[in-house]
Amino acid sequence: ETMKGASLLGRTVKGMRDVIPSIQEEMDVIGSALKKVCVSYGCEKVSTPILENEELFRRSLGVDSDVVSKEMFSFTDLDDSRVCLRPEGTAGVSRMMINHYTSESAHHRFYYFGPMFRREKPQKGRYRQFFQGGVEFYGSSSPLADVECIASAVDFLDACGIKQDNIKVKINSLFDCETRSKHRKALTDYFQEHMAMLPPINQQRVEGGNPLRVLDSKADSEDMISILHNAPRLVDFACRESIERHTVVEDGLMGLGIEFERDHLLVRGLDYYNHTVWEISPSHEGIGAQDTVLAGGRYDGLGTLLGSKRPLPAVGWACGVDRLILLREELGLSILPAAPQVAIIQYAGCQVNDVFLAARALRAKGISVIMFHGLTHSAQMKQANKIGSKVFLRLGKDDNVMEQLAKCFQEVESLT
Repeated sequence: ETMKGASLLGRTVKGMRDVIPSIQEEMDVIGSALKKVCVSYGCEKVSTPILENEELFRRSLGVDSDVVSKEMFSFTDLDDSRVCLRPEGTAGVSRMMINHYTSESAHHRFYYFGPMFRREKPQKGRYRQFFQGGVEFYGSSSPLADVECIASAVDFLDACGIKQDNIKVKINSLFDCETRSKHRKALTDYFQEHMAMLPPINQQRVEGGNPLRVLDSKADSEDMISILHNAPRLVDFACRESIERHTVVEDGLMGLGIEFERDHLLVRGLDYYNHTVWEISPSHEGIGAQDTVLAGGRYDGLGTLLGSKRPLPAVGWACGVDRLILLREELGLSILPAAPQVAIIQYAGCQVNDVFLAARALRAKGISVIMFHGLTHSAQMKQANKIGSKVFLRLGKDDNVMEQLAKCFQEVESLT
């Protein structure tokens, strides 16, 4: 038992990973891009608790969803309450919106960036602790808000260096509640006719009253591809008003020069979603089993579901930061952490106070400095060259610190 415990000390928990400097640098790039774009769209940054009441996600995601039934890290707290690590961001931000903004205008725009947790099978680009950035627009049911929200997603990816020719945008409409009700019945009848050809998981979805989830499943056979291709489409049951609304969204995107594909199989299996949904994935394959890097949609029904006493129309999106890092790497956009600009090389007999004062003077001007204590000057030079420092400030017993410092400032300035 002791040996087993000792062997676990050097490992991370399955599905978790250490964020080493090269990964953190990429996360910072993505986080900075998110802030820049979101501020330009009038969004304010928020942070919600990592630990939430389990009921929040049982209500928002559904007790029968894979996330709630199989993937959440949930447990009973010491006061017998059920809590969990947040598996996604939208429900927490919506709860925050309801809790803190009930007595004023519902028009708010928020963005967030942080870790989420799901007990999924680890694979390329997917971890049990994963990072997500997201945007939520509250207060408007206009299709123009959908257009602006999708535009913010495309602009965010562009700020990450991922241009429109590197991505494909897929959109669809779930239309209104009545449309979805008619479509669900037609879909259920259709899948029941082909039940024998459906895999067990999809049979369960049909029998459980959620046939939309079948449309969202992976078609891994010719029969399944044919079944999905010929399935009843939402648009065939939509009223004129809902169709006209979706036309406004498409026209708005075309007016902004945002290219998109219509995908009638793009759905959400939760009732509070309505009208516009979209996904953005790379225009090439390669980053993992699920290549979607950003997904969004309108969810006007979530606020009421979570206890809002007034209508809370909303539209938003979330991106998988870990997958964006992979995509940036494949596109040759990855950035390594910057090496300290100046390495101070200490020779025998130099005054320690002089070394620290010189370092402090450089740092006060925003110049990064590294020092190697307890090494010979040749070993210090070797380390400085290894990490890529460009300027060396050499300080010995008889050196004039101010003169050496002035030369150092000039060298740094010549590099910028």
